[in-house]
Amino acid sequence: MDADLLVPGLIRSRSCATLTRTRKQLVRELSQHTLRIQKTLEDANLKVASVLSNILGVSGRAMLTAIIAGESDPERLADLARATTRLNRAELVEALRGRVTEHHGAMLRPSLRMW
Repeated sequence: MDADLLVPGLIRSRSCATLTRTRKQLVRELSQHTLRIQKTLEDANLKVASVLSNILGVSGRAMLTAIIAGESDPERLADLARATTRLNRAELVEALRGRVTEHHGAMLRPSLRMW
């Protein structure tokens, strides 16, 4: 078996295949955490995904961090949005009106950490 590895190009192709397989698995896991975060937000009646193009962008992560810390005021959460997101401020405030509980924060914490 070790002699087979000495064939020119074989090590490189195996390395590439391993890297590709690992990357696919990481992307799959990232998607699962993203969906879990979206589902938890929807359970809290937060419709952020309808306003933000990426709930895990800079603005979304800032809001998620605040929600995990216990913040539930839609105005304060909307203040965390970046300037480009603030164009939709009224929509964002409405999307952030929900019933966030400690349970939602506890559910979001590990998914955001893993993400």
